Amino acid sequence: MKPASSPDGECSAFCPAQAEAQNDYVFVILSVAKKPASAFQKNKSAFPQTEDMDAVDCPAGVITAGGTSARLGLDKASLRMRPGGPDLLVRTATLLKDIIGNVLIVGREHPDFPWIPDDRPNLGPAGGATSALRRCGRACLVLPCDMPFIDAPTLRRLLAARTQRPADSVLTAFSNGAGVVHTALPGIYEPGALPFLQQGLLAGQAALARLIPQNLVHRVTCAPEDALPLFTVNYPADLALALAFIRAQSGRAGAGTRRAAVRTRRAGRAV
Repeated sequence: MKPASSPDGECSAFCPAQAEAQNDYVFVILSVAKKPASAFQKNKSAFPQTEDMDAVDCPAGVITAGGTSARLGLDKASLRMRPGGPDLLVRTATLLKDIIGNVLIVGREHPDFPWIPDDRPNLGPAGGATSALRRCGRACLVLPCDMPFIDAPTLRRLLAARTQRPADSVLTAFSNGAGVVHTALPGIYEPGALPFLQQGLLAGQAALARLIPQNLVHRVTCAPEDALPLFTVNYPADLALALAFIRAQSGRAGAGTRRAAVRTRRAGRAV
């Protein structure tokens, strides 16, 4: 597919979360892995739902995918967490499009989704978010392509929170409840965020979470036990942990299916 050429093009998400928040997510994976999958599904369903996205000021969906994955040593975007499943980039793009109705990949060509190059390559998530805001000309829900557990309830919760933001807020993002932003991604960046991103990049500061003044961030509380969807794959240890979690959950689901089959067979014999 050729690069998207207008602000009306479809949009999808952006780049990795900040490493200092990862400890919370490791805690979540280790603790959630001890729970049955049904408990986690029940917890996710408690997230509030957004109203029809066609009826509100819907942001563009943006995925930043221009990184080199140097810390991981593998291309994050093409990782498949389950045999036969989609790669992380396709999974993320499909999720965003299902929720928002549009998606734009920044920094990487893709045959199936609209995409644009980074205006200035090698500037990380901040460069990707800046490119997206310039191109889309409206608010952008920016996602990285390295969140294997990101889900619809989490993104809908962020979208719902944005409707309650203060008038001067330029970023809606998750917080740990102590006034600290978990991560700048996923985040909904308003057009008013663009000058801060541009100024920071010109000053040589590419850490996205540090470019927006904290008093202009609308925080959405996300306790550690609810933060599994925000887990990012930055290092080989992160990938190993995510795969181990998926295997553990798949094993429980398989065991549940086998138990149900045994009960069915026994019931059949009883009849």
